[in-house]
Amino acid sequence: MRRPIIYIFSLFFLFGKDTRRMPAARRELYTDMDKKRFRKNDGGFVCANCGAHVEPLGYSSRNHCPHCLCSLHVDVNPGDRAAGCGGIMRPVKVEPDARRGYIITHRCERCGHESRCRAAHEAPVQPDDIDLLIALTRAE
Repeated sequence: MRRPIIYIFSLFFLFGKDTRRMPAARRELYTDMDKKRFRKNDGGFVCANCGAHVEPLGYSSRNHCPHCLCSLHVDVNPGDRAAGCGGIMRPVKVEPDARRGYIITHRCERCGHESRCRAAHEAPVQPDDIDLLIALTRAE
Protein backbone atom coordinates (compact mmCIF):
# COMPACT_ATOMS: atom_id res chain seq x y z
CA MET A 1 0.00 0.00 0.00
CA ARG A 2 2.90 2.40 0.52
CA ARG A 3 4.19 2.20 -3.02
CA PRO A 4 1.31 4.15 -4.73
CA ILE A 5 1.59 6.97 -2.21
CA ILE A 6 5.32 7.25 -2.78
CA TYR A 7 4.74 7.14 -6.56
CA ILE A 8 2.16 9.95 -6.42
CA PHE A 9 4.45 11.95 -4.15
CA SER A 10 7.36 11.55 -6.58
CA LEU A 11 5.13 12.56 -9.53
CA PHE A 12 4.28 15.75 -7.67
CA PHE A 13 7.96 16.61 -7.40
CA LEU A 14 8.67 15.50 -10.95
CA PHE A 15 5.98 17.68 -12.54
CA GLY A 16 5.92 20.52 -10.01
CA LYS A 17 7.77 23.80 -10.36
CA ASP A 18 11.10 22.15 -9.50
CA THR A 19 12.30 21.55 -13.06
CA ARG A 20 15.75 20.17 -12.21
CA ARG A 21 14.57 16.55 -12.44
CA MET A 22 12.58 16.98 -15.65
CA PRO A 23 13.70 15.91 -19.11
CA ALA A 24 15.02 18.81 -21.17
CA ALA A 25 11.99 18.98 -23.51
CA ARG A 26 9.52 19.19 -20.63
CA ARG A 27 11.73 21.74 -18.84
CA GLU A 28 11.53 24.01 -21.90
CA LEU A 29 7.73 23.78 -21.87
CA TYR A 30 7.60 24.91 -18.26
CA THR A 31 10.00 27.81 -18.80
CA ASP A 32 7.95 28.95 -21.84
CA MET A 33 4.73 28.84 -19.81
CA ASP A 34 6.28 30.92 -17.04
CA LYS A 35 7.07 33.78 -19.41
CA LYS A 36 4.56 36.60 -19.58
CA ARG A 37 2.68 36.94 -22.84
CA PHE A 38 1.97 40.65 -22.30
CA ARG A 39 4.60 43.36 -22.14
CA LYS A 40 3.64 46.90 -21.33
CA ASN A 41 4.96 49.03 -24.14
CA ASP A 42 3.05 52.27 -23.73
CA GLY A 43 4.61 54.97 -25.83
CA GLY A 44 3.22 57.66 -28.07
CA PHE A 45 3.36 57.22 -31.83
CA VAL A 46 2.28 58.76 -35.11
CA CYS A 47 -0.45 56.82 -36.93
CA ALA A 48 0.82 55.30 -40.18
CA ASN A 49 -2.68 55.52 -41.67
CA CYS A 50 -3.99 59.00 -40.84
CA GLY A 51 -0.87 60.75 -39.45
CA ALA A 52 -2.43 61.69 -36.11
CA HIS A 53 -0.16 61.96 -33.06
CA VAL A 54 -1.27 59.39 -30.48
CA GLU A 55 -0.53 59.93 -26.78
CA PRO A 56 0.40 57.06 -24.41
CA LEU A 57 -2.58 55.42 -22.73
CA GLY A 58 -1.05 55.41 -19.26
CA TYR A 59 -2.45 52.18 -17.82
CA SER A 60 -1.92 49.69 -20.65
CA SER A 61 -0.34 49.43 -24.08
CA ARG A 62 -2.18 51.34 -26.77
CA ASN A 63 -1.76 49.56 -30.09
CA HIS A 64 -4.14 51.45 -32.37
CA CYS A 65 -4.98 55.01 -33.35
CA PRO A 66 -8.00 56.43 -31.49
CA HIS A 67 -9.07 58.42 -34.57
CA CYS A 68 -9.11 55.79 -37.34
CA LEU A 69 -8.68 52.62 -35.16
CA CYS A 70 -5.86 51.36 -37.44
CA SER A 71 -2.82 49.57 -36.05
CA LEU A 72 0.51 48.21 -37.27
CA HIS A 73 1.35 44.51 -37.40
CA VAL A 74 4.37 44.65 -35.10
CA ASP A 75 3.38 42.34 -32.19
CA VAL A 76 3.15 38.57 -31.90
CA ASN A 77 2.08 38.89 -28.26
CA PRO A 78 0.91 42.30 -26.99
CA GLY A 79 3.84 44.68 -26.56
CA ASP A 80 6.67 42.37 -27.65
CA ARG A 81 7.32 43.98 -31.09
CA ALA A 82 8.37 40.58 -32.47
CA ALA A 83 6.37 40.45 -35.74
CA GLY A 84 8.38 41.18 -38.85
CA CYS A 85 5.47 42.13 -41.11
CA GLY A 86 4.88 45.81 -40.28
CA GLY A 87 1.73 46.08 -42.42
CA ILE A 88 -1.22 48.31 -41.58
CA MET A 89 -3.95 46.49 -39.70
CA ARG A 90 -7.39 47.88 -40.44
CA PRO A 91 -10.37 47.37 -38.15
CA VAL A 92 -12.67 44.70 -39.60
CA LYS A 93 -15.36 44.49 -36.94
CA VAL A 94 -16.12 45.48 -33.37
CA GLU A 95 -17.90 43.23 -30.90
CA PRO A 96 -19.46 44.50 -27.68
CA ASP A 97 -18.45 42.52 -24.59
CA ALA A 98 -20.28 42.90 -21.29
CA ARG A 99 -17.12 42.61 -19.18
CA ARG A 100 -14.39 44.12 -21.36
CA GLY A 101 -16.22 46.79 -23.36
CA TYR A 102 -15.69 46.80 -27.11
CA ILE A 103 -13.35 44.27 -28.78
CA ILE A 104 -11.79 45.40 -32.07
CA THR A 105 -10.74 42.80 -34.66
CA HIS A 106 -7.92 43.99 -36.93
CA ARG A 107 -6.76 42.36 -40.19
CA CYS A 108 -3.32 43.01 -41.67
CA GLU A 109 -3.39 44.29 -45.25
CA ARG A 110 -0.02 42.74 -46.06
CA CYS A 111 -0.25 39.18 -44.66
CA GLY A 112 -3.91 38.76 -43.63
CA HIS A 113 -3.18 38.07 -39.94
CA GLU A 114 -6.11 38.85 -37.62
CA SER A 115 -5.84 39.95 -34.00
CA ARG A 116 -8.22 41.26 -31.37
CA CYS A 117 -7.76 43.99 -28.77
CA ARG A 118 -9.84 46.00 -26.35
CA ALA A 119 -11.02 49.46 -27.32
CA ALA A 120 -9.99 52.38 -25.11
CA HIS A 121 -13.24 54.30 -25.51
CA GLU A 122 -13.27 55.35 -21.84
CA ALA A 123 -9.62 56.43 -21.68
CA PRO A 124 -8.99 59.79 -20.01
CA VAL A 125 -6.44 60.74 -22.73
CA GLN A 126 -7.54 60.47 -26.37
CA PRO A 127 -10.43 57.98 -26.10
CA ASP A 128 -11.30 55.86 -29.13
CA ASP A 129 -13.88 57.32 -31.51
CA ILE A 130 -17.16 55.90 -30.18
CA ASP A 131 -19.06 56.70 -33.39
CA LEU A 132 -16.57 54.67 -35.43
CA LEU A 133 -16.78 51.81 -32.91
CA ILE A 134 -20.58 51.76 -33.19
CA ALA A 135 -20.43 51.93 -37.01
CA LEU A 136 -18.07 48.91 -37.07
CA THR A 137 -20.40 47.06 -34.67
CA ARG A 138 -23.22 47.46 -37.18
CA ALA A 139 -20.96 46.40 -40.06
CA GLU A 140 -21.04 42.76 -38.97
